[in-house]
Amino acid sequence: MIKRVWSFVIKVQNIKRLLFNKCMDTLEAKLNNVMSFIKVAQLIEEIKSRRQNQCNELQ
Repeated sequence: MIKRVWSFVIKVQNIKRLLFNKCMDTLEAKLNNVMSFIKVAQLIEEIKSRRQNQCNELQ
């Protein structure tokens, strides 16, 4: 009986660990997406700044 209960507890712990890892993978993927968007936004701002500088130099 104790062996069965212990086996069940171990299975529950393994399921919790798997769910936690899946959740962390999802969070990491979302964070990577956000970081990509931030990099793109920074590049756009840099391009705008360069264009503005070029326009100012031509004037």
